[in-house]
Formats: sequence, C-alpha cells, structure tokens
Amino acid sequence: MTNGKPEVHVFDPEIAAKMGVAGAILFHHVVSWTANNELRGQKRNFKDGRFWTYDPLDKWVENFPYLSRPTIYKHLRRLQAEGFIRVGCFNPLPLDKTRWYAVGDAANLSEPSAVKDYLDRKKIRFRIEHACDFGLTEAVLMANLGHWMHKNRRLGQPPAKDGRMWRYMSPGSLSRILPFLSRTQIKRVLRGLADKGVLLRRRQPDRRDHRMLYAFQDEARFAVAYTKRKREIDGYKDFRDGKTKYDPQSGSFKPVESPLQGQLPPPPARKGRGANV
Repeated sequence: MTNGKPEVHVFDPEIAAKMGVAGAILFHHVVSWTANNELRGQKRNFKDGRFWTYDPLDKWVENFPYLSRPTIYKHLRRLQAEGFIRVGCFNPLPLDKTRWYAVGDAANLSEPSAVKDYLDRKKIRFRIEHACDFGLTEAVLMANLGHWMHKNRRLGQPPAKDGRMWRYMSPGSLSRILPFLSRTQIKRVLRGLADKGVLLRRRQPDRRDHRMLYAFQDEARFAVAYTKRKREIDGYKDFRDGKTKYDPQSGSFKPVESPLQGQLPPPPARKGRGANV
C-alpha cells in the first residue's frame, strides 16, 4: 500500500478473454467488493436477494487512473449488457443517482463456493504505476517478464555477464499464455517498450534461432509487480529495491545506490544484427 492505496491491480484471464482486460479488471472490482460486503454482513448492501457495491463514476476513475472515464463507462455498460454484472439504484435520497453494482447471472458466481473459487483462481497482476506511465497492456507484459525474472533468481539461475536476467518472450507463446492479447498486439507493445528504454532485447547467437531475448534496462525499478507485504512474504532480496548490484567478478550482489532515481534511461543505440537492438 502507498498512501492507503494499492500498488497493484489484478484480473482473471478467463474473464479477460471474454470481456477484455479493462472489463475483467472492473468485474473483479465488483466481485471482490460484493464478496467483502457479504463476508462482513453488510445488511444495507443486501438488496433483491444479493449483495451490492456502489460508487459514483468519479470514484471509478479515481480507483483506475489508467482508464479514461469513457472507457470505464463503456466497459461497465458492456458487462451489464452481457450479464456479468447487474446495475441498480437503491439510494434513500431520490436525487442521489449513484449506481449500485452486483455480480450478474452470466458470471456463474451465484453460489458462495463459486465466488471463493473465482477469488482463489490464479490472477494476472500488474503495477498501477506502470499502467499509468506506459499503458495497460505494457504493464501486463512487464509484470509477466518481472514474474519470471523473480522466479529464475529464486531458483538460483545465474544472470548473464552484464548482471541482467534475460528471457525469451515470443509473441506466439505469450498469446497462448495470455489469450486476451493477440500476437500482433504483443509484438507492437514489446517493440514500444524497447524503444522507450524500458526493455533491452537481443537476438540469439545462433542465427537459426529467431526467438528474441528480453531484459529490463533497470530490473530493480521495473521488475516487481508485488506489494510490500507480498515482497516480505516471498522473501525478496535487496536487489529488488535497487539497493544492491550484481558484481560479475565476485558473482554476488553488492550494496550500491540505484543508478536511476527519476527519469528513464535513453534507449540503447541500435547496432548491427546479433547485438543489442
């Protein structure tokens, strides 16, 4: 949490494949808050045989700063039209037009066990800051790469000579893992992140292997898609927060100040084929 606000947002990939990423994020918000109201026994939120949550549109915009007001309105309307959410108005004052939201029948979450199963399912998580700075799809792919960077380090995989962890990111394989994104979209976003200097990319030494390797320009700044509490639970090392740097001579991480404090580094200069491009 930062100033009482979450660092990350999550969504269900199955819902995203049907309703898009933005729709899945908004749907998860409705499910989590209605489930929370039910757990706390909020009787004032129980109407027409189900639990509801309510927020004006301005509050939605505040909660999801990377989505525009028209985008939020459009996806809420679509979720309603497809039956994933219900929309009502149960305000005691007639002049209060704040809308109420509940889980719809099309979501197949009418039973408490189904809601629990949904909340326990594996979710896609991404940093809100990254979505605001670079875009929603960009934040999702950055979180995917950061997840594997963290996993490989915990498994003891040594970094490359430059101290970075590199990973294959094929648009084809990513589109199978993230079915809500197309290969063309993934390819465009990865190229854009490389042009902005967020990612580095290089080809394989074997020219017959056309897969591209990707790494973060500053892994300590961009790789983490977890809250502070999640980092404590998972036992993150200090290099995740930019407090250490890999020393290839000793093969270990040594304390240093993070080289980047504010602005992004300039994108790497384009070189010949087979080098970092």
